[in-house]
Amino acid sequence: MVATVTHPKVDAYMARQAPWKTEFETLRVIAVACDLTEDFTWGHPCYTKPHKE
Repeated sequence: MVATVTHPKVDAYMARQAPWKTEFETLRVIAVACDLTEDFTWGHPCYTKPHKE
């Protein structure tokens, strides 16, 4: 099981996305479930894979 860690700025961004809120929330769940790191860059959510050496 992957720990769910969300970024507070992404929470605020998602709250403002009325027409597409359901779709964005679904994509967010998928991204976090894939062990991607959530960040907020250039005014939008950004998901990256942690670098493993």
